[in-house]
Formats: sequence, structure tokens, C-alpha cells
Amino acid sequence: MYCSFNALKNDGNNGLWIGCYGGFLSYLNVSGEITYYTNDNSELPDGPNVTALEIDSSGGLWIGTDQWYDNVEKNYGGGLAYRSVSGEWTVYTTDNSGLPDNQISVLESDGNGGLWIGTYYDGLAYYSVSGKWTVYTTDNSGLPYDDINALESDGSGGLWIGTDFGGGLAHITFSQKPTICTHVNEADCNDITISERAAILIHPNGSGTGYNQELAIDFMATYAYKTLQARGYDNDEIYFLSYKPDLDFNANAQADSIVDAPVTLTELRNGTNKPRDITLENIKKAFEWAKNKGKLDQPLVVIFVDHGLPNELLLDPMGTEKLTAETFKALLDDYQNSIKDQEVIVILEACHSGTFVETLSAPNRLIISSTNTELAYFSDYGRTSFLKLYFDNLRRGESFVKSIQLVTDVINTYNWPLNQQRPQFDDKTITANLCLNGCWGGLPGELILMPEKFPDTLNLGQSLDLKVQTSATGVSIKQLWASVITPEIANQRNEQGYSLQPAPFIPLSFQSINTRKNDEKWQGNFSKFTTPGDYVVTFKAEDNNGFITDAPPITLTVAGEGLTHANFDATSNIVHIPAVTVGTDIYQADLLVRQFEPSIILEVDMNSLKFADDTTTVGYSNFSPITGEVYIPLLEVPNATGGIDTYSVNLQLEPQASPLQFKVKAIR
Repeated sequence: MYCSFNALKNDGNNGLWIGCYGGFLSYLNVSGEITYYTNDNSELPDGPNVTALEIDSSGGLWIGTDQWYDNVEKNYGGGLAYRSVSGEWTVYTTDNSGLPDNQISVLESDGNGGLWIGTYYDGLAYYSVSGKWTVYTTDNSGLPYDDINALESDGSGGLWIGTDFGGGLAHITFSQKPTICTHVNEADCNDITISERAAILIHPNGSGTGYNQELAIDFMATYAYKTLQARGYDNDEIYFLSYKPDLDFNANAQADSIVDAPVTLTELRNGTNKPRDITLENIKKAFEWAKNKGKLDQPLVVIFVDHGLPNELLLDPMGTEKLTAETFKALLDDYQNSIKDQEVIVILEACHSGTFVETLSAPNRLIISSTNTELAYFSDYGRTSFLKLYFDNLRRGESFVKSIQLVTDVINTYNWPLNQQRPQFDDKTITANLCLNGCWGGLPGELILMPEKFPDTLNLGQSLDLKVQTSATGVSIKQLWASVITPEIANQRNEQGYSLQPAPFIPLSFQSINTRKNDEKWQGNFSKFTTPGDYVVTFKAEDNNGFITDAPPITLTVAGEGLTHANFDATSNIVHIPAVTVGTDIYQADLLVRQFEPSIILEVDMNSLKFADDTTTVGYSNFSPITGEVYIPLLEVPNATGGIDTYSVNLQLEPQASPLQFKVKAIR
């Protein structure tokens, strides 16, 4: 029988499968004998050509064919066939499966029992080992063209896709499951591959008065998405609500098709929809999506990243659309009433999110908030935040509950105000050792940062050499830097806890120590110690997977000369501030205590307010016109024994008071 060769596949036993034009399949065994399969002696689909062949992990053969055409209106035959090692046939067509097109152009195994199927006209299909079909086209994904000519796995859960007619080459990361399976036992691999899971990620518009506040919100939301994916959540298992349809979650300077609503990347590119804010209706649809998933093998994970007020989460910058605690509770109740005994884990990264905990508490729920009833704090574009630290622990395989304590311990090592943040949680009949997508341990790859010790105290104007040694196993370092939280950054914050100034970013250069072990030493220098007070230095390294490893924060104190502190005169009830910065100017002022109970009110003696030209005292106290807050890093108060007690104090400007009055906001 004559064969015009179209596809070849080694069976792994020195035999060769041959796909032929003319609608038949051949097999050449190790002895040189040929067996022919047609639709007369097998269940091979009726089609003119065998176009693609692929061997699965069990040795079975996938066969792609195309269709007969009688005329423009009518075509028949074609489809996808599977022949098991024992010779049993199964045929999939558009009539009996989720296959989008009976004209198959190319096949590629995912290495874990699933199959990628390229079609001539209707995009890319995926058939999972559990029997689930998913179709990707230009309408619902970032696929550049629906005519697929070539497929190749990148070996890390991603897929290279070659398209026709100028569509170009695309690379899409669909799943980390195959990669995870190479590092876990067979039982855990089966759970990860076959079990059902789902997550809802809510990322409203984070614009505000903080320095690059929008970037911080975007970073935290995409970091959560990246962690979900790394732990085995596929794109279709995450319902991503974002005001920004063109998010770049893998930092490759290209938009990724990961947002499901309110506007997708495809809609944005086609011009059919413009970006808009999230609404309550969008969130309700997300929960309907979760209900349609049915009973899950893992808890439904719901993540919110943005701004909050007491018992309210903001869905737009103006706060005109809000998700209240009661509405959130109703959505969770409705979902769990529909899916009996389904566990839910809610993670809230927002100011005042602790006010939600009691309201949302219910059986089979774990509620986690980044803070209590007060503010949540963020620095370094969100890379210093509860969410970032929390999801790092989840990625390492720690349980949801243990991760809270681990993050709390780290937060306590920071200086004020970050160390005031108190994450909360409430669980009702939910297993304490639950982990993100199963407790099968951490992901491969380890990055260790070992900073060299530097002095605990410096003087104004000194410089500091920053040195850190690194050890990397299974990962490489993309960049390493030191982030410095200065006294100004620590205390100049907006109403959502964001810094009003950028944290100094000191890139570090490296020299190799041990090439074989991938050990390196990195170094840089910081000299902008212009304000007395505490400075917190944190070394951070981004690996080739986009995850950031932090070294424990290091605090050092910078001392100055001259007028270094404010003092309280108990006989006159006057607080004397010898140097307070207002923008770039420096003043001195006296504050008279007008009221002690129920709260302390201080009034500015306007006659004492005068310009100071002693620039050596810059920043000892600071006034922020944006927040109306005065920070006094050191206030001396005489005590009853004749000694001096020292405090740091935050004062809040009272609105419309004349003369100027301040209420004590915090005293430590």
C-alpha cells in the first residue's frame, strides 16, 4: 500500500507509527513488518489524511485527521482518535466531545496524560487526563491566530504555538502541574492533576495618593496570581476580576490574558470594550462561576487586594461602589448553601480588613485579614506587605494558619508603623493544616541571602557598604537590591497606609564566589542618611521565576547633633518642637496642651512659629500637608522620679480648627 508520509512517531520500542495522506495509518515494527490501519479494518476516523501523531505516557497513540469536502457547504469525517496499547479505539469529534474542529493539524502531549490539539481553523484545544475539554481561541485568550501549525512544550508547563497567516509565534503558560509532578509522589501528583480546585481573585482600581500606589496594588494582585499558578492552579481554575485587562503578571513586558472580567485582554485589543472598574455584579458572576464548578476537592480560595474602610471594601477609587461585610457574607452563604460542605478560605489584603472577620465567620470557612481594625501598611511598591510575605509562605507549602503566625513574626521585626499591623484569622471547623492546593511541600528551588553585619549606629552624612552573600539551588538570581525604609518614609503615609515617598532602591552588583555551587557576593553603597532616626534595610532578590526572597530586615539608628528632640514642659503644658520639616522648609514651634481627656489636644502657639535656618536638624519632626499628620520621633517628658521618659508621637490635624490644633493619634 502506497503511503505519502505526513507524520512520524517513534513508539519508544524501536517501532514507528506513520501517518499517511490517503486516510490510513501504518506501523513499522522492529522486525521491519508493516501493519496498515484504515477505516475498513479499524475505527480510524473517515478522513483523507492522518495529519498528526503523538504517544502518551502509557504508550497509547493519539491520531489527528482532517475532513473530506464535497462542496463549500458540506464536509464530513475527520476528528481525533486514540488507540490504546491493547488495541482499543476511541474517536472524538465535534459531535461527541469538546473538540472545536474535526480538522486536526498538530498534537502535543503535556507529559502528564493530557493532550494539546491544534486545529486548522478553530484554535487550540486541551484534553485533560480527567477528561475535561478546554478551548483557546483569539476570542477568549491571547492566542494571536486560530490556525495552528505547530506546538512544542517548553518543559515547564508552558507551550510554544506557531500560527498561520502572520499570526506569529506565541508562548503561553497554561499549567505548572507537569512540573510539580516531577517533584512529588504519585499520589500527590494524581491529586494535583485530577482534583478540582478554584480561586477568585478580586483586584479593583488601586489609584490613590501614595507613591506609585497603583503599581503596589498591581504587584500584590499579580503576585497572588503567580503563587496560585506555581502551586498548580491553571488559568481556567482562577477567576481573575481586575480593572486592568492588560496586566503583565510574569514581568516580561507583555500583557497576559489572565483577566476574566469586567473586560478581557481580547476585548481590549479588539476595541469592543474599554477598561472599567469592578462592580458588585461582576463579583456575583464570579461566585456563579464558582458554583458552576460544583464540589471542589480543595477549598474555594477568595482573595481581595485593594483599599478598605471599616466593614467596606472599595471597588473604585472614589468609593462609589463598595463590597460591604454583609454583602460579602451573603455571597459566601449563598455559595456554601449551593455547594454543601464546601470549605472556603478568604484572604483580605486591605486596611481595616479585620472588621470583616467576625461578620464573615461561619462553619467551613477560614477568614484571614492582613490587619485588624486599623491600617495595613505597604512599602517598596507592595514588595514589603502582608500579602507578599503570606503568599511566600503558602508557596513554600506552609499551611494557611501557620503562615499567618510566620508573617506576624516577620512584621514584628519591622519598625513603626509596619510593626503595628496585626493580621487576624477566624476558622470554623476547617482543618488547621490545610495548605494551598494540598500539603505536598514546597516548590523546588531555594535562594538564601546572608547579609554581612554592619554597625547598629551611624552619624548623619555617613555612608554604609551593603554586602550580602547568596546561595542559589535550582534557581538563578535575576536582580538583587536593598530597600531602605527611612524615617520620612515610615511616617509619611496616606489614609490607606501607603508611603508618600519612594523607598530608596539600591541595586547591588555581584562577583562569583563558587561557580559550581552558584554562590555569589553582592555589594552596593548607601549614603543618604540625612535624617536622624531608625532606618530599616532589607535585602531582596528576584529569581528567574519572578518570586522575591527577603532577608530578615536590619534596623540601624542614625544620630545627629544639635537640636535632636522635642520636649514637654510640665509646668507650662507646652511641647517645644525645635525643628519640624514642612516640605523643604524647617520651622520651630510650640504646642500648648489644651485638653487631656478624653483625648489629648494640642494647639499651635502661632507667635512661636518661625522659620529655622539650622539645616542640621532636618527631619527631626515632620509635617505632611497631604495627611495633616505631624510625626515627632523623640519627645522627652519628665517623670515623677525626676528622670526623663522618651516617646515617639503622631499628631493629627483637627479639621477647620483655628488656631491650628492637633489630636494625639498615636504615642509609643
